[in-house]
Parts: sequence; C-alpha cells; structure tokens
Amino acid sequence: MSTPPTAIHGVVIALLTFFGLALPGWAQTQVDLEELAVNAAESYRAGVERADEDPDESQRLFRRSIALHEQMLDRAGFENGYIYYNIANAYQRLGERGRAIVAYRRAERTLGEWPSLQANLAFARAGVGGPPPADRPWIARTLRGHERVSTPVRLWAALVIAGAGWCVLAVRVAGVARPAWGIGVAMLLLSTVPAGSLAVQVVTAPPPGAVVVADEVLARLGPSESGYEPAFNAPLVEGVELRVLERRGAWLLVQLDAGGSGWVPVSAVELVEPPTETDTLAR
Repeated sequence: MSTPPTAIHGVVIALLTFFGLALPGWAQTQVDLEELAVNAAESYRAGVERADEDPDESQRLFRRSIALHEQMLDRAGFENGYIYYNIANAYQRLGERGRAIVAYRRAERTLGEWPSLQANLAFARAGVGGPPPADRPWIARTLRGHERVSTPVRLWAALVIAGAGWCVLAVRVAGVARPAWGIGVAMLLLSTVPAGSLAVQVVTAPPPGAVVVADEVLARLGPSESGYEPAFNAPLVEGVELRVLERRGAWLLVQLDAGGSGWVPVSAVELVEPPTETDTLAR
C-alpha cells in the first residue's frame, strides 16, 4: 500500500446526524459539526487531487482538513475514532509520520481492531523501522470498547445504580414499601458493569504513551541538554513510540519497548492520551 485509503468522512457525517436526531438540544451544534465535516472532507479530497500538480496547495488543503477535524473534536465534546482516523490519514499524506501514528493510536482507543485502521497504523510504523510496540494485555484488547465512555460517566453510573439498589433493599427491609428483592439485587449487579470497567482500566492501563514528532531527538541521561550524556548510541527518529514514566518541567523520562530509558524534551514528542489524562504525570 503506497498511500493510506480515503478518509472515512461519510461515517463521521452519519454519526453526527444520528446524535443530532437523538439529542434535539444539540441540534445547532450538530448543524455546525456537519458543515465542518463536509468542509474537512472537501479539503482532504482536493488535497489528494492536487498532490501531483501543485504539492504546496495540496499540503495547505491537508492542513486545513486537519484543522477542521480538530475543531469538530473540540465542539463535539467526545472522542470520535473516525475523526482521529481522518486526521491521521491527512498527516500521513503530509509525510508527518509521528503525528499520524499519534492520531491512529487515538483512533484505536475507540475503533479497536478495525482492519483499515490497523493496516494504516502498520503502514505508518513500517516507515519507522524496528519491532512494533508491545501490545496491551488481552483483557484490555477484548474490553477496550468500555473506554468510549468517559471515566467520570462510568464512575457516576456505578454510584447512582448501586445507590438506587441499596435504597430499594433498605425500603424493603424497613417495611415502608414492598418492592421485589430482585429489583434491588439486579440493580446492584448492574452497577458492577461500570465499576468493573473502571477496575479493568486501572489494572490493565499501560504507562502513558508518546511518539517522537521531531525529525530526531537525542535522549539524555538527565533532564537537561547540558551536563548529561546521551542515553542511546543514536538519536530517536520521528515515529518512535515511547512509554512515559515521569515528567519534570519541560522534560519527559521515556522508555523504549526494547528496553532502555532516557530524558527527552516535551516539545520533541506528542502524548497519545488527551491532556486531561496526562496532566497526572509527576511534574
């Protein structure tokens, strides 16, 4: 495969239409998002068409498509794997392998093992060289769909459902009313679904991931460019995937899957996880 397949813009528009119909109060936002999706799709297609005859204009169109897709993510307020997939394809067309891998991995959080995504991610990684990064535990891969719902929503769902279940049982015991025991028990059992999802997330979550987006970066044995020797024999090139162990100011302590660790500037990498999650790193 010499280039990634066409981005999935039709699916994005269809999903936005669905949410717009399901949530009437979101109608105006949905209209704005659909307009952004159409413009992003047009820019991407135009970029593909102009790639040979006008490379500079083609790159401008791909960057416009990326910017429009990012606006969609900001306005929608939820993760959408297809939008990340489209962003990744545009970065891949631009030759920015590192940012393409970041976006593909963000898409993977909700799309999982979707064949087109996995094929494009493998294509991007092949240009980096070296072995692929270690996979997540099998239980995390099997149940990764639970990550589509934000952590606060799952936590509140577990608390509310469990609380309602205990209230039903308390009312039954107190004799105030006579609801069926099965209702309270069923609600308690149901609360274990979001609670179990949170437990799986905590147990199986790997260290935060990052990808080198600079052309190359020299990892060092300490968080400074002066006074510390290089951590490896060669610089880390664009697209290398890392595990983040610690943050100290403008530096990250990162680890390679093959072993070995070193400090790199934050500006040389991009974190895979959204900022709200990576902010928990030690500073």
